[in-house]
Amino acid sequence: MNAVLIGFVVGVLVYSLMRNKFGFLTLILFFLAYKLINNSKYNRKEVEELLKERNLK
Repeated sequence: MNAVLIGFVVGVLVYSLMRNKFGFLTLILFFLAYKLINNSKYNRKEVEELLKERNLK
């Protein structure tokens, strides 16, 4: 689900930059994309720990 949201946000950012409308909405979307990308790193760490506990990796 995060990949879909990140793709949508990046698409809207590219569209707004191509239309030369760099405004408050663009800044909010930059922040949202940043938070979504950083949040996915934490989930990956939890999965790695779970795999180690179960001796699957």
